[in-house]
Amino acid sequence: MRKLIIFGILTLYGVWAIGQSSCYQLVWSDEFNGNSLNRNVWNVEVNDQGGGNNELQYYTDRTENLRVEGGNLVIEARKENYLTRNYTSARITTQKKVSFRYGRIEARMKLPYGKGIWPAFWMLGESISQVGWPNCGEIDIMEMIGGGTNDSKVHCTLHWGPMVNGGHPYYGLSYTLPSGKFADDYHIFAVEWDDKAIRGFCDNTQYFVMDITKAGLEAFHNPFFIILNLAVGGNWPGNPDATTVFPQKMYVDYVRVYKKTSQLGIEGKNEVQENENNLVFKIRGYTDSLTYQWNVPSSVTILSQGADSLKVKWGCNSDTIRLKVKGKCDSTIYTFPVKIKSPKISGKKWVGDGMQGLIYRVDSLPGATFKWQANGVTLMSDSIFSWVKVNALQEGSIKVNVTSVCNVYTDSFAIKFGDGQFPFPNASKPATIPGTIVAANFDTGGEGVAYHDIDAGNKGNVYRLDENVDIEAYDNSYTIGWFDNGEWVEYTVNVAKTATYKAIIRVASQLTTGSFSIYIDGQLIAEKVKVPSTGGWSTFANLTVTGLALTEGTHVLRILSYGGFNLGKMTFIESTETQKISQNSIRLYPNPASKIAWIELPSESIPAYGKIFSIDGTLKEVVRISTAREKLDLSRLAAGYYYLSVEISGNKTTLPFVVR
Repeated sequence: MRKLIIFGILTLYGVWAIGQSSCYQLVWSDEFNGNSLNRNVWNVEVNDQGGGNNELQYYTDRTENLRVEGGNLVIEARKENYLTRNYTSARITTQKKVSFRYGRIEARMKLPYGKGIWPAFWMLGESISQVGWPNCGEIDIMEMIGGGTNDSKVHCTLHWGPMVNGGHPYYGLSYTLPSGKFADDYHIFAVEWDDKAIRGFCDNTQYFVMDITKAGLEAFHNPFFIILNLAVGGNWPGNPDATTVFPQKMYVDYVRVYKKTSQLGIEGKNEVQENENNLVFKIRGYTDSLTYQWNVPSSVTILSQGADSLKVKWGCNSDTIRLKVKGKCDSTIYTFPVKIKSPKISGKKWVGDGMQGLIYRVDSLPGATFKWQANGVTLMSDSIFSWVKVNALQEGSIKVNVTSVCNVYTDSFAIKFGDGQFPFPNASKPATIPGTIVAANFDTGGEGVAYHDIDAGNKGNVYRLDENVDIEAYDNSYTIGWFDNGEWVEYTVNVAKTATYKAIIRVASQLTTGSFSIYIDGQLIAEKVKVPSTGGWSTFANLTVTGLALTEGTHVLRILSYGGFNLGKMTFIESTETQKISQNSIRLYPNPASKIAWIELPSESIPAYGKIFSIDGTLKEVVRISTAREKLDLSRLAAGYYYLSVEISGNKTTLPFVVR
């Protein structure tokens, strides 16, 4: 679905006779013959994020946009005002429900037409949750950008990583109908994919092929999931114009996946405990049009056998299961290594100083004996069970020997002080102030440690997909979207020098109700900073926050959201007035201070009173300023952040300062 830079590669040209596909066996399909979409297979996306291509539609889960009728899946694009968008449509995926590695993947479809209309039948690597796009790989089986002669042309394209300077490698070719357009009738779109190449077809005519054996194309040897969507507008097709007719419908008669025997496999646990019972191994991509023969090691006991699976009791050692698959064209023998799992210790790795009564356990085995040892920490219970109680008065480690019926295992476990929170992407290098922090580079540590997000998963589906923070690719960076009320992110920062700073923060909002607070080491330094409307959720603008008193050293910076905005890059620079704060002719210095500070007021403002507040708003002291240059005694104040509030002629001036 994305078009960027072209990358030169070796391709395999020539027409491949469709007769070869007769060796394929049907392994999965959705014929759309019911009355509703099969939610056990398909996910329905609901968002207005433009697919990463600046598309114009709002994807919904309404029958107006998505339905099954007359033996077809119908995706309908409509021109209507809906929430944040002027168009609606639908997008469905099989992600984490059904995925495939190799085979013939095809759909029979009748396409829409018109300028700015962008139907697609495509696939993404399941590894997107770990490596992101485009490193996961993308197979565009069919894309059409409508309008004029484009209504009779479809494209087959592969995309892969890495992303470099905003671009990535891709390769694609197109096919044009001899006559008419794709909206006139149904057509079959397919790829045939094996460990050597991916070939693209329209109505069984091959028009695309790419060699995937070269270095850098490893993504195309992993499982992929299927996507069907109908986009409106975007970077590639451009926007609809006066000639575009709405509504537009994409009809899908069926989606089918075929495989050869060489493209099936074995599924099951590849790491088991010794003598583990009731293990099930299945045939991946099973179809009753093939014949199968299992072969198990002599130490493994077969408990039962079905048409597509095998239930066994394992033995004492690592070994291999084999499966012979025979079809009408070929036969293949699969091997599936199974490793004996060593017992592992589980428990709390990152603990607070002086934690006592911590429980650690090791995987238990029938008839096993246990022997625990400690280094640095103290064992507080008998060491002969599968669990042990530990006092961690200092950092250290524990070790256990497990003697089972079959083997002797050893495992060790380090116990460290802290909570596991470290800077990202380099755990040894905090972000620097002065400097710029990328919003999505919040600390590692997970939910409740480095961030709090109220819902599961990364809605933006880009970057750090193993985290639950919703990350988007906007503003030439990775930004945080859906930053809801009560959510927060933290960044470990190293402040170069004690001074007062200002932050230039990139924000985006379609509302005028957004705000956030900033904390350092749990202390509030900027409260409920208002975020103005920038004109849209992806339109970022600068917001400057001043008067941030920071001390030299390593600290944890927290951004707490009250909702209504998206967060981009944050640039911290030292304020022009580094040692003095001047406001309305009032000066407070030095800043930071230790036991004393000086305040200067215009002589006509004398006498005056000042109030010193802690960062949480607690009144700490009231001081009388009787001379134009008054000494302030700060010896009774603990180190931390404070505000001095001075009222002159009805005008209140507040000056932040730091006590060291």
